[in-house]
Amino acid sequence: MVRTAFLALRSPQEQDPSEMIRGLASREEAHLVLVEDAVYNALDPRRAESLKEVAHEIYVAKDDLAAKGFSEADLKAGRVADYEGIVELIMEETERTVTL
Repeated sequence: MVRTAFLALRSPQEQDPSEMIRGLASREEAHLVLVEDAVYNALDPRRAESLKEVAHEIYVAKDDLAAKGFSEADLKAGRVADYEGIVELIMEETERTVTL
């Protein structure tokens, strides 16, 4: 099993990360990190459910979420992580990284 960090940057209107993940890794292998406009994926109930089906863990960048006026209480999927935690995930807990 190759644990993979998927780093999603784009808004839900631009890209659906669940489709890309589905084609590249099993649910158990996939760790999704939502940054920049991709944090909106974790706020929409329908998109959040889709992400939970394809990713074992979902992390939402704390600073990007706050910059858009939201907090952890608004999330429909995942948990908030600071940039230090995201770097640790990518460097220590996964074997490869895919930027979406």
